[in-house]
Amino acid sequence: MTSTRMKRLGAAVTTVALAASLVASSSAHADPKQYGALIGVGSDTTQDVLNAFAGFSAGTNYVPIQSSAASGQRQLISFDAVPAGSCITTKTGAPSFARPNGSGAGRRALSRALDGGLYGSAACGGVKDVAGLVNFARSSAGPDNGDVGTALTYIPYGRDGVSFAYYKASAGAPVTALTRAQLTTLFSTGATTIGGVRILPCGIQTSSGTFSFWNGAVNVTSGQESAGTTECNNLLGAGVRAEENTPSDVKARGDAAQAAVPGTEVIIGFSAANFIAKSNGASAGGITAGVGIGSISDNGSGTNLGSPVVGSAPTMTPNPGFYNDGTFGRRVYNVVATSLLGGLPGANADVKSMFVGAASAVCSPAADTTLEKFGFLQAPDCGATTITGSLLTGQL
Repeated sequence: MTSTRMKRLGAAVTTVALAASLVASSSAHADPKQYGALIGVGSDTTQDVLNAFAGFSAGTNYVPIQSSAASGQRQLISFDAVPAGSCITTKTGAPSFARPNGSGAGRRALSRALDGGLYGSAACGGVKDVAGLVNFARSSAGPDNGDVGTALTYIPYGRDGVSFAYYKASAGAPVTALTRAQLTTLFSTGATTIGGVRILPCGIQTSSGTFSFWNGAVNVTSGQESAGTTECNNLLGAGVRAEENTPSDVKARGDAAQAAVPGTEVIIGFSAANFIAKSNGASAGGITAGVGIGSISDNGSGTNLGSPVVGSAPTMTPNPGFYNDGTFGRRVYNVVATSLLGGLPGANADVKSMFVGAASAVCSPAADTTLEKFGFLQAPDCGATTITGSLLTGQL
């Protein structure tokens, strides 16, 4: 038997085993429901709202969402993207493996859970067999442009807006509104003086869905972004990129930039939903003093989007016009194996009931109320299954 045939056979066996585990866990009513919950990993942007869907987030209890009674009223659990470099154990008795930090890492872990490959890093005892240990991935970005694969289905449930967060340590007003063209210049060429202020762009960790989305929004390649953000990425150590949506990190970089070149303002791509949730206290950490979220005065087609947020804490809300913009607005997704959305109804009923269609648990009025508390708007195509992509390669 050839190695290629053996690998295909192994992947098929893994997929069948995963489907069987879904049936077994959803019917094990004698044990706590969380033991059989759908397991999610990935995006930093959506980790807090998924924690709320699971029943607890940032010190607050929520009513957990669950699949239909007919599908066993299955719940979900979700493992945070941070602290980066730590290990997680997603099932009792299962091996620990490296915590997936970001949308890309989450989709990669899900891919290895489906194809029988190994996932992980030396920090958590090396690469591990994660079959059956990840059921869905949180993702704040869709499949890569040109990806025509069908192994993964990206199921939207919320909308977000992405603008730039800013911080200026020195006296004098920061620049709070930029055009798409100005952002393209900044993130492709580096520090630029605009409105009399030296503005320094900073880079997001590269497994983040916000990293890939922001590069597309400001129309730069990853290579251009790497060059444009080098100065900021070296402020706190050689090549140290920022964890996305972390106001304290923005300030730390701004303080270091001020020490290096007085008067410098730093900026970085930032989720508006996360800014709202942290401002209003739904998410932990709050917004560090002096860190703001900027306005897009021209989205590249002459439209002034303004700020992605309306009002102030503790009642800050999304700006729907910004969130629905085709350049700076985005969907957020839960990603599952396409194979679980067809085939054996018994194996897939709980997954479908949880994620698929306007009547699914994630798209329910109760879930929508929670979603909006965390700064998102419900996606008009909540629960759709039309967006697909390939399995991601790699072990981390």
